[in-house]
Amino acid sequence: MKVGDLVQFRDGWVRDPITDEVITPRPDDSGWSIPCLIVEEWEGMWIVLYKGHHTALSATMGLTEIRVLNEA
Repeated sequence: MKVGDLVQFRDGWVRDPITDEVITPRPDDSGWSIPCLIVEEWEGMWIVLYKGHHTALSATMGLTEIRVLNEA
């Protein structure tokens, strides 16, 4: 990923509705954000423009899933 890429993100985990335990990786394909533009890289995180605000995304395994829709 790099500045200028168009991405979507989601939590990389969900809670089991019965046991309330964390399930990672997610067993579904839901929860993706609207497309977001990467505008900056800062201290190992990606800063995206999301709903008119700057939002920091961590690429830490199991925390946030990010998929690239269109490379710059």
